[in-house]
Amino acid sequence: MPDVAKTDAKTPCEKCHGTMKLVKIEPLFVEPDMMQHTFVCENCSHQAAFKFGKGLLG
Repeated sequence: MPDVAKTDAKTPCEKCHGTMKLVKIEPLFVEPDMMQHTFVCENCSHQAAFKFGKGLLG
């Protein structure tokens, strides 16, 4: 998995090394203090999701 920070809008794709863009941020209902950030690769359409805590520095 690539090293992704909460503020990243792009990250390298682990499959083709292209650029993955942030496409969705949504709450995780089973973990109310977390948000899921979903990225999709522009080249190969690979998807990856990462969990981050809510709040400015969470």
